[in-house]
Amino acid sequence: MNAYVGIFETSGQMAGPWAGCGHPAIVLDIQNDNTWRDGVFFARCDLSDSAAALAIIKAFCHGQPPAFVAAFPPCDHLA
Repeated sequence: MNAYVGIFETSGQMAGPWAGCGHPAIVLDIQNDNTWRDGVFFARCDLSDSAAALAIIKAFCHGQPPAFVAAFPPCDHLA
């Protein structure tokens, strides 16, 4: 599966071009609302629970590895 996965992504800006080319696209963040917009699934997920995030990604990708993963963690998480 050629899916795009965005972690800590709420806008869908990075996912949009992938979805526009026909690739499955999902973005995960605690602020998302479990809805589809413009071909992107905005999954609500507390990313401090890595097991839950991985389960969502595996289900979305049907157990296949995604083609591309991008992460946009809050700046204070990198310090």
